[in-house]
Amino acid sequence: GGDVYIFPGFLPYVAVSLLLEADPLYDDLEQMFKPQYVAPIQQFQNWDIDLLTLNFSLAATLTVDAGGLFPAEMLQDSIADALLNNPDHPASQALQANDLYDWTPQTITRMFYCTSDEIVTYTNSILGEMIMNDNGAPNTQAIDVDPDSGHGDCVPFAITAALDLFSQYA
Repeated sequence: GGDVYIFPGFLPYVAVSLLLEADPLYDDLEQMFKPQYVAPIQQFQNWDIDLLTLNFSLAATLTVDAGGLFPAEMLQDSIADALLNNPDHPASQALQANDLYDWTPQTITRMFYCTSDEIVTYTNSILGEMIMNDNGAPNTQAIDVDPDSGHGDCVPFAITAALDLFSQYA
């Protein structure tokens, strides 16, 4: 959508992955992104820069061009429109096909999150838990390991929770 998002690098991260599929959605990045965003995305695609460097570069350009961190502004207008308004468009269908929650784990599954994560919304875990349990998962939970932590600060809490879980089965 047209919302502010502090990590615009995730959008081309997903787009680059779609280009790597056996039957890629697009032939090149120019079909998906406006010209001023293509060069740093190509650098990332070629492993010349990492995701954090890509994010800083895109954030700087978006701030100048769009007046803020509005990742949808990086997309060609036709792609942005299709993603927002056409669930049958190949790009919309590719994203839907790559969802990560509509399956049924057959073993203990935990999704650790922090409610204050500003990069990955905690509702992903809540939705995943709900759908997996509705599908019949025998032991799936979403657990808020620290409601006050942001994305980076959440990592140690999530790692500790995962290690505690795994240590029960060592």
